[in-house]
Amino acid sequence: MFDQSKALEVAVRFLADVKREQVSPFLTEFGEWKSYNEEELKNELMGCLITPGTRQKFLEEFWKSEDFKKLASANQEQLQNILFKHKIRFARRKAESLGKVRTLKVKPFLEKLAPYTGKDLPSERIARLHFMKYMSVGGFKVTSLFFKTIGFTKFLAVLDVRNLNFMKKCRLLPSNIHPQTLTQQNVYYVLESWENLLAEKLNVTLPELDTMICKLMERV
Repeated sequence: MFDQSKALEVAVRFLADVKREQVSPFLTEFGEWKSYNEEELKNELMGCLITPGTRQKFLEEFWKSEDFKKLASANQEQLQNILFKHKIRFARRKAESLGKVRTLKVKPFLEKLAPYTGKDLPSERIARLHFMKYMSVGGFKVTSLFFKTIGFTKFLAVLDVRNLNFMKKCRLLPSNIHPQTLTQQNVYYVLESWENLLAEKLNVTLPELDTMICKLMERV
């Protein structure tokens, strides 16, 4: 880890050209999850579970396909074949994960966690850990992405390879750091805290910042 203050200054310069109007169409309002029914929440969760390791192009094509709608009812073999067909990486493991989450009661559990959200980062981290334990599949990134997608939290970062490359670009991290380090809780927390500082400096929300970083790194 390099100088966090200098990295913040570099990050602000890099993001100067990314405007709010470029990211607003991709954001969900905080609290929007309340309008989702159980089936819609599970579809969003399944859509997030398949993301690790797969190219954005393949994900977007799959989400728009008729096959994506079949995830809710397909058996284990069919799930795996659908994922293979659409070039979703780690298809066998992800098919097992999809089968597990279909049995969950997502909305009632979110309602229990809601008092932890919208206040501060430490409280939302507690909510994320509880949901990860309940789900038993998916890590920090997948859970944070799900929460962001449905508008459940304000301070959790969706850290993936793009964020890692952005932090390398800002000289916050060494160039040889491996994406696998994001599975470590202490590393994820340090980088997530830094993103919250950056969001505060830019006067944007964390979901806005995550989307700004994604937009910037698409150009690189």
